[in-house]
Amino acid sequence: MTFSSVPWAVGGGAVINEDVARMIPYFMFNKSEGVLGSTDLEVKPLSTPGGSVRISPGGCVILGRGSGQFYEAYMGKNNADQLVTIAPNNSASSRSDLLVVVAKDPYIAGSPWNVPSARDTGPYIEPVVISGVPSTIRTFRSLGNNWSAIDLARIDIPANTSTITSGMINSLRARVSAAPIQVPPPTTPKPIESDVPDNPENVLFNLNPGPATSQDFTSASQGTWRSWPAFASWTVSIPTWATTMDVQITLYSVFVNNDCYGETRVEVGSGEAFSQSVPFDIDPSGWERVIIAAGGTVAIPSGIRGKNKTFKLGARSLLVDGSHTGTLKADRGSFARLEIQFKEQVS
Repeated sequence: MTFSSVPWAVGGGAVINEDVARMIPYFMFNKSEGVLGSTDLEVKPLSTPGGSVRISPGGCVILGRGSGQFYEAYMGKNNADQLVTIAPNNSASSRSDLLVVVAKDPYIAGSPWNVPSARDTGPYIEPVVISGVPSTIRTFRSLGNNWSAIDLARIDIPANTSTITSGMINSLRARVSAAPIQVPPPTTPKPIESDVPDNPENVLFNLNPGPATSQDFTSASQGTWRSWPAFASWTVSIPTWATTMDVQITLYSVFVNNDCYGETRVEVGSGEAFSQSVPFDIDPSGWERVIIAAGGTVAIPSGIRGKNKTFKLGARSLLVDGSHTGTLKADRGSFARLEIQFKEQVS
């Protein structure tokens, strides 16, 4: 018994089926679909608004949804601005149109598409306007068809209107995601500030064990930020393509001996970016172990993209008085976890 197709990439003149080749983009982009870059295939009005829209250049990945297709995706590219006509709305009520890009593969079983007259050049991928869709629609899949397609935009056209302006265009594009890293690299990058090889991963997590000697945060210096604890620090390569990140540092099993009131934040580099502040208010009845966390969504300054930067935890006391005298103690029974998801914001 053998498999039904030739694997990629057997030589010697073996014929490799197209469905095997389509497995490459499917797994390369973590079984996701959408545009490759943040501005790819963006739908815009004409420079002088009229009865068409233009689709910007760029690349895309489209999952194969034909009969019998699994583990398959198509990759396509638009080389230049492409104009798409939008029919005028001559009615007395508003109308919504959905603009999608369809991979029209007529060689798949049950395909609704015809073989094009130019078999060698197609077109096999092109924009399609679906007119008269619900004004709340977010994806063509809610229409119930099995096209291999991705959404670009919904165009909401007022009554008796033939000119498409930017306010009518609602972007529905999604960006494909690279396969996330599951285990962090075995070594930590050197803490240098120069450019580094691009980090293609969009997810990172790592654990640091607690210190042999307790690292303490006392209820003192009200309102002053302090780096604490010292072991909650990591050096991370920030991808050149990332514009935002969701970051969280969590301290587990931290001793506290009395009332503490303050807040924490994540610091990136030498104060080049910070997360939002997260308050803590701990009122123990005696010695207890607690969890302390910090994090949020952080815009990544352009100057630190493609750099190695330190991610560390900072804390400050918000109230120091006779009833708030506690100390937080991170020791060998503690550990710290860093979680980062890098993102490229689609415009």
